[in-house]
Amino acid sequence: MDAPRRSAWLQWVLRAVPALALLAWSFHLALPRGEDGHVAWSALVDAIEAPPAEATFWVVACFALFGATLAAGALRFHLLMRAARVPSRFGSSLHVFLVAIFFNAVLPGGVVGDAWRVWQGHDRMRMGPTVLGVVTLERILGLQALGIVSLCGAPWVPLGDMPRTVLAGLVAVASGCAFGPFLLLHPVAARAMRAIVERLPARFARVKRVTLEAGDGLIAVRGDPARAAAAIGLSLMCQAIPVVAVWTLAQPLAGEVAAPWFAVVVPFVTLASMLPISLGGTGVRELLFVSLFGRVGMPAVAALTLGLGTGLVNLAWAGVGLVLFLVDDHRDADPPTT
Repeated sequence: MDAPRRSAWLQWVLRAVPALALLAWSFHLALPRGEDGHVAWSALVDAIEAPPAEATFWVVACFALFGATLAAGALRFHLLMRAARVPSRFGSSLHVFLVAIFFNAVLPGGVVGDAWRVWQGHDRMRMGPTVLGVVTLERILGLQALGIVSLCGAPWVPLGDMPRTVLAGLVAVASGCAFGPFLLLHPVAARAMRAIVERLPARFARVKRVTLEAGDGLIAVRGDPARAAAAIGLSLMCQAIPVVAVWTLAQPLAGEVAAPWFAVVVPFVTLASMLPISLGGTGVRELLFVSLFGRVGMPAVAALTLGLGTGLVNLAWAGVGLVLFLVDDHRDADPPTT
């Protein structure tokens, strides 16, 4: 096995071990102590109070909502690409975006899919640095939308359900996400960063060229306010719809939690799942669902079931990306003969 492949496997193992450890700790917190696997499985099944038909309805609704989130994300990516003057069709953007979702879900770090999109921009259009700028801007807008959605839900949170220090911490993180991008994307900050990059020594010529081209892509986006505004709106949709989707999936479960809590907890869990300590947020999501939703009235077993269900829905959509990747790979490997 060559060195790059060994390194990739090592990175995967280093992320899989914490994911499994966090997942095991989530089960330890939520399920009956000292019981066998059959009792644990029964506890998870019993957390679903709704009849099978009703539970199926909520699961399908959740799946559809996550699909709408991905469609909005692909459209945002497409609009930003067009604003940055990268030739792009929506069908192609959707294809690349869904494949990227698969990579982010199953590979460590949560950024391999972003690297895939940049590579596609380089391989197909020789505009990799510009696509890098688009993907960076997309990430920044996503973090900003996470913070805004959380802050919108915070005023309606019943304060008696959680210690004020915990809520204050969540709100502080949300505020940083909501307002930090205004500083990062301000023209003054952009000019300062460009001046720093232009002063890099000659041995960093490649880094300098890529960074400046990525910055040019961001400048082009600012010159297209209509598409930029639409991308901001789509970013808000990409963070608000999953809140509704998780709330939807929680409906067949035991225990009632005030709806505003989902607007605070779900974005925070999404943010924590981006940390490069797991695979697709596995383990991190379940542990935080048990810890945070458990503090606001949801039984631990129901919170664990909700986390596992959310992960399975995400994995199902990642499977769509895998199919597209395999089809695309097959098409490239076996071109039609004439």
